[in-house]
Amino acid sequence: MGSVVAAYLDARASAEQQPALGAIFSGAAGGPPAAVAPLIGASLGAKVVPIDYRSEGKRRSARIGGMLEAVVQAVPGADPEQAVVKQNAHPWFPALVQAFGLTSRYTDHGLEWDNTGKNADYASFRWTGP
Repeated sequence: MGSVVAAYLDARASAEQQPALGAIFSGAAGGPPAAVAPLIGASLGAKVVPIDYRSEGKRRSARIGGMLEAVVQAVPGADPEQAVVKQNAHPWFPALVQAFGLTSRYTDHGLEWDNTGKNADYASFRWTGP
């Protein structure tokens, strides 16, 4: 059956950038998203909405329109100044920071979840194209 996917494009993107972003995230432009595109069973479409992302120390947060609010905090390691890092655990990211959701709520397209207090990961990445 595959997964259900909804896309959100940042309202700050220009009219020219929006279709390019759609091609990137749908996998049509190749790269890592193309590898998972065959696993998508249904696309709920794309919405242009305000997106706010912040990286503050060992905390990351994202707000996407009124649909998603997520704030995650890194899990401290044996040295509390260093986060727990998982190496070689994901095909897109060489290292994932183990975190937990301080807030993690989504509601849109008749779907709703609240993963507050549960597992989370975050990673840095940079995708480039032709």
